[in-house]
Amino acid sequence: MTSLEAGARALFETGLDVTNNPLPPPYPTLIALDQPKATDTVLAYLRGELDPATLPDTPDGDEEGEAAENLAQVTEQRPAAYRFGLRDGLIDAVPEPAEPIDPEVAADLLAELRDKTHDLDERLAAANADPRVRRSVDRLREALTGEPLRPGLLLSRARSIEADRDAFDTPEGRAELFPDAIAHMNDVLLSLQDVLAVYPVVRRIEAERVALDIQRDPERLEAIALEAAAIASAAAGSDAVTPAAVTALTVNDAAIADATTLDVRAGLVADKLLVVANLTREAIRAADRADTDVAASLPDSDAQAAKAAAWAAGPSISDGPLSAELSRRIQREILENLPPGIGDVARIAPLVVFTVVLLQVLGPLGLLAGFIPTLKPLVGAAKSLRHRRTARRPDSDSTGGATTASTTDHQPKSPSTSPRREAKTRKKGVRRTKRT
Repeated sequence: MTSLEAGARALFETGLDVTNNPLPPPYPTLIALDQPKATDTVLAYLRGELDPATLPDTPDGDEEGEAAENLAQVTEQRPAAYRFGLRDGLIDAVPEPAEPIDPEVAADLLAELRDKTHDLDERLAAANADPRVRRSVDRLREALTGEPLRPGLLLSRARSIEADRDAFDTPEGRAELFPDAIAHMNDVLLSLQDVLAVYPVVRRIEAERVALDIQRDPERLEAIALEAAAIASAAAGSDAVTPAAVTALTVNDAAIADATTLDVRAGLVADKLLVVANLTREAIRAADRADTDVAASLPDSDAQAAKAAAWAAGPSISDGPLSAELSRRIQREILENLPPGIGDVARIAPLVVFTVVLLQVLGPLGLLAGFIPTLKPLVGAAKSLRHRRTARRPDSDSTGGATTASTTDHQPKSPSTSPRREAKTRKKGVRRTKRT
């Protein structure tokens, strides 16, 4: 039992997996809670320390309605450089509603900033200046010419150029640029600050970043960046996410790699994490919508079988993000292994696609929440979605009674593919919790 308790805590993003096992009463009630609480409850029952009658019943319709309302609140997009939504059935980057206080003043300030940035870029190139500084300015120019303008991205670019200005503001550093380079960089930064000041969303993004409370610790930053990259990899390997959305997740990677100070790196990682969290919110919402659509278009027993089959893919992808090819293969196997006569497979495909994305995101998200408590509600939202799908098995109705559906006919098969994620080590003992 001690090893079971340790296992449940080690795998805090999923707990011990007992999904789809034909357990006799009262075990379905005991495992209806989130992990690791479900494992604790089972062990307490086995020790004779718990009366199952004292556990709360399965949530009724009113409670499920409240849970759905909470899900909507938790998954609402937050201020960040990028937001996401569904377009043509895919998760896509959508324009940030960045309205300036005064559009005419904003246009004038932007024109001035573009001219100054262009001039600085040309002078750095002519002087064959330090490559890192040139890359920072190039990234600012790209952000200024992109449509629509994204103030959150300009905020990240300001962090990099300010760090370069500080790093080269020495007699030795100035010699690597050009005469008066620091003055030109200061001029660009002041104009950039003027532009940011006319966009109220910038203050909200900064407030969100501060709320993350990312500690200036190299090992923690490395661990956080790794988990954020895992979520980006899951998106990149999915046909449910557009290339534009994947680009939004990685747009700060080069700047993070070039960061020379811990403060700048922490700020850029926080900027990226805000975007990653928004992508995760939309993945949860998309899976929930697909769940609702299936429930509305299929008989209850078929809908429950489809949900259980989709979530049964968990053990096959628990090692980490999948390649696009492997993700498609798992989705195809799920659809091919659906119970006979379940109905139109095309109606179920979106549920399978978004569930596979969400299953890949769950692990890294849980690990991120271990570093950043403000992300815990997102983990809870994803786990509640999983609970609603797996707690009501196709061979039971909402009260635990048997239905006319055959357990054998509707028992979902897990995909045969079981990819292994490449092992990664962390400096000074910071390691990823192994997911099994």
